[in-house]
Amino acid sequence: MLLPKPLSSIKGKKIALITHSGADVDAICAAASLYFSLAKKNKASILVPEHISLPAKSLAKKLKIPYTLTQKQSLKQFDTLFLVDFNDLKMAGVLAPQIKSFKGTLFLIDHHRTTKKKIVPSQNTLADQNAVASCELVFDWLKKSHISLDRRTATCLAAGLVTDSAYFLTANSKTFSMMSSCLKSSEPLFSR
Repeated sequence: MLLPKPLSSIKGKKIALITHSGADVDAICAAASLYFSLAKKNKASILVPEHISLPAKSLAKKLKIPYTLTQKQSLKQFDTLFLVDFNDLKMAGVLAPQIKSFKGTLFLIDHHRTTKKKIVPSQNTLADQNAVASCELVFDWLKKSHISLDRRTATCLAAGLVTDSAYFLTANSKTFSMMSSCLKSSEPLFSR
């Protein structure tokens, strides 16, 4: 799996982190983990097309994940888009036409089966259908970018790993290794 350029090298951009329509916990947590890292050096927003699942909404409220539920959001104000937890434009709902015509930089992070039609250039795609969750891919990208996990990011990544592995039913040794690292970084948050 080749990683796009280090996240730490992305600076001074107007970024939209877009989940699939009806974002689940993995989608909102992967987007939030990227947001918490990228918002330090960029102007970043999380956009959820159309609706969000109830578990994701509840977790986002608890962890104070800032997201915008959108029906008509214009993407013209952004120069960079991160497509999180989907690889088919149909999954972007109302934002699909704007993503398709977007002229700026696109990144894609996804763990689902690949589709025939690529929506993002290969060098900006982080996809692995063998990954348990998109949070697993974000974890790798953060680590390889030398970005340490703060408590909230670690908690988000752990939540995405737990839910998309069906509470470890489909987990593997890599999942448990990542989970261990996330728990160590988020321990004070969990003990509240």
